[in-house]
Amino acid sequence: MKTTGFLAIVLALSACNDPYSSAIDRVPGGWRIHGTLVYQDSHVAIPDTEIEVVRVQRKCRFCEMGSVVFVTTKTDSNGRFEISSEVPGSYSIAAWSKKNSMCVAQKNLYFLSGQDLAIDLKMPETNCYMKM
Repeated sequence: MKTTGFLAIVLALSACNDPYSSAIDRVPGGWRIHGTLVYQDSHVAIPDTEIEVVRVQRKCRFCEMGSVVFVTTKTDSNGRFEISSEVPGSYSIAAWSKKNSMCVAQKNLYFLSGQDLAIDLKMPETNCYMKM
């Protein structure tokens, strides 16, 4: 019985993360983010690095607090990336350094709906620390 209850909760929560859920509004044409990940001081492109776009999803039948949806891609050999979606919402974008996990390139993108944004993410190379 306990296992069945736990499984029902897991299934309900996983439904909140379904990008194809009918509970999510979609925008014809959607939005697109493209740009380059570079080191902040040297401006050297950073290849083969994962980029994450995070959205707090408020429309979910089973989730009172909302859920976080991750959309990921990797930079190409020249540090370029592109991410697109038809789901409007408030987003932020981030990448973590392979050299030092405390170094993070991050930008708040705020509300996206129908935009085509060109951005440069700048990764600190030194003096990275965990913000509290």
